Amino acid sequence: MLNAWKMVQHILMLTLLVLTISACAAMPEQAGILAPTPPARPPASPSADAGTPIPTAMPATPLPTAAPATLVAPEVTPTSMTHLDNAALTRQIYQQIKDGTPVVAIADPKLRLPDDVHPGQIKKYFQIGTVAIGLVLQPSVNVVLDLPNQYVPSVTGVIISESGAPWRKYLEIRDTERTAKNNPYYLWAQEGQLYLSIVDQTGAGSGEGHMKLMRLAANGAWEVAGCYYFGATYNNTSSDGDYFAFSRYLDKQKKESASFCQTGDIVLLP
Repeated sequence: MLNAWKMVQHILMLTLLVLTISACAAMPEQAGILAPTPPARPPASPSADAGTPIPTAMPATPLPTAAPATLVAPEVTPTSMTHLDNAALTRQIYQQIKDGTPVVAIADPKLRLPDDVHPGQIKKYFQIGTVAIGLVLQPSVNVVLDLPNQYVPSVTGVIISESGAPWRKYLEIRDTERTAKNNPYYLWAQEGQLYLSIVDQTGAGSGEGHMKLMRLAANGAWEVAGCYYFGATYNNTSSDGDYFAFSRYLDKQKKESASFCQTGDIVLLP
């Protein structure tokens, strides 16, 4: 009985030894075999997470294109006033005088003169509203001017300026007789009428001459309103005042026939 048990123990020990050896032999082989690496997880697609909304592709917004250029005419700022021509300005002056605008004697306004007018030719300046007027003289036995030696005036008459613009020629007095030497003396308004006195040198001397009294008519023309012998009663500045302004006192002049006042033409320039 004892021997049989020993036999069983011996068999069990051999069996355990065989199993142990078999197990040890299998372990290095298994240790050399790496466990397969699971494949890399692909990136989660937007649809993998049901809780995350999938952005929809937005259509490309075109860049704004420049609107076609529109040519706009620049705003024009006038550099100067548009001035009336002499005819239109004459009608304006006529209406102003009729409405009572005064004629005021003024000092030289220092405006640019026409090239053929010397400042020494002008002794009298006037203002009617916004219009300035200058009387342009020529030397005569009655009129002494401060002019350069050998200077011969080519213009006699009236110059005009509107709203401070440079002077321009307005009326020209043209002698029909070379020796007449007609000169504009004075400008004044009376009873709604505008008058201009023009005196020649055909008198007896000492400042005397024949005077044409010019009046501005409604149609814009300057008409002869009377003929006088001027200066016979003039004495001096202390008793009679300004020699040129003395021509406005018609009651101190002697009336003459119109035939004595045919020595010059008065031309309204354009």
